[in-house]
Amino acid sequence: MKRELADLNVLPDDWGGKIMFAPISAKQGQGIDELLDRLILLYETEKEKITANPNRNAVGTIIESHIDKGAGPVATVLIQGGTLRVGDALGVSGAFYGKVRAMRDYKGASIKTAEPSVPAQVLGWKVAPVVGDVLEVSDIESLEKAAKSKMRGTSLKMVGPSMKQAAQAEGAEEKKMLQIILKADVLGSMEAILGMFQKVRDEKVGISVLSKALGSVTEADVTRASASGAIILAFGVGTQSNVEQLARDRGVEILSFDIIYKMFDEVLKWLDALLGSEVIQTRTGKFEVIALFKKIERGQVVGGKITDGFAETGAKAQVWRNGELIGEGTIKEIRIGKEVVREVQKGNEAGLSYIGKTAVELGDVFELFSEEVKKQNLKIEK
Repeated sequence: MKRELADLNVLPDDWGGKIMFAPISAKQGQGIDELLDRLILLYETEKEKITANPNRNAVGTIIESHIDKGAGPVATVLIQGGTLRVGDALGVSGAFYGKVRAMRDYKGASIKTAEPSVPAQVLGWKVAPVVGDVLEVSDIESLEKAAKSKMRGTSLKMVGPSMKQAAQAEGAEEKKMLQIILKADVLGSMEAILGMFQKVRDEKVGISVLSKALGSVTEADVTRASASGAIILAFGVGTQSNVEQLARDRGVEILSFDIIYKMFDEVLKWLDALLGSEVIQTRTGKFEVIALFKKIERGQVVGGKITDGFAETGAKAQVWRNGELIGEGTIKEIRIGKEVVREVQKGNEAGLSYIGKTAVELGDVFELFSEEVKKQNLKIEK
């Protein structure tokens, strides 16, 4: 491995380079002490370059996030620069996420400040952040201005691509999407649910997650679902009575689950309904009208000859006149003389009870079809 890295000009220190190498095996417990020694050595030689500035607004990375039933959204932040203090405004991706209400250290003890390299469990979030998000402390006014500026920029950027996509999609068969708003208790649950959604690999239907967040279902979620026709999936979180009432008033479905596979099974049922069934038509015969007998409720009785294939009770009929399709209907009954029959073959004459809006005339031709409704199978990756 060292030879391959050397070919890329990455030289280990024992080959005269500047890159420290520390072969270890956590499984076998080998090389751990040597790794720690090298880290201490690196700190001693480079501490002036790698020392963070504690005298600035805090910057850190979210390393854990969840919803606590008593405390609400809780996230652990590893401070990388500056000092985080109780009362600081929490900014993530330029948006205001709340204010630090309280902090705890890795032992669970309450702390007032967290300096560089300190992991702090922070309470006071309005919305739970996502693991990997970068926390930047700033004043609330600056965060709100940045968020508005970002929204305006996003809106302008979306105009071009949206129009282009619409033009490209014109004439193409539209894929039906199940719109979902997902709320979960912890990040692990959300990732597992999203992973199961990715197993749906159907060309005709799919899942579109409009938004995903940790925490209870809110009125904002219901409003968005109402506007987009989405359903709300709530995993391991509750819904307040006022939010449930708003959902009922607006006709929004809120589906709550505690077991992931049951949630996925329910989603598959919605997708099956969206997929629907396929109607397969099979041409069975042709009938030429040579006599008009009487009108009946919603149709008429006609006489004629089977010139191709066969006619059967329940068949669908397309009515053609002078080579032009003028209507459609159904064959309710077939008679040969006074006898009611189920089917009549080519070359025979018969009377048909035709149900349809089209007024049949002499010389019209019925193209006869059978229809089979076939349930389409949803394609799921195993």
